[in-house]
Amino acid sequence: MVWGRTEEGEQVPKEARVVFQPGAVWPEADVHADSCELVIVIDGTLEDENGTYPRGTRISAQRGTSHHPRSSGGCTLRVLYPDVVEVQRPAPPVAEGGA
Repeated sequence: MVWGRTEEGEQVPKEARVVFQPGAVWPEADVHADSCELVIVIDGTLEDENGTYPRGTRISAQRGTSHHPRSSGGCTLRVLYPDVVEVQRPAPPVAEGGA
């Protein structure tokens, strides 16, 4: 998982790998409050009230929308949140002295 921050400074995911086991249902409405969302179905099939999305499908959801994702047979997703600003990671330490 790669973390980022919203415009308000809240720490949220920028990208994630999500695995739905067979029969899994997202526990509540998945609301896209902080960013639009791009989902790529890597394996299996994702379902929601709008349709069924097999392996290879790209799904785009606009900021402010919601859905209720589930997967009857299980699936693996790559989820990207393009509106989230990536957190800068600190630079690695520089060795002191000469080589």
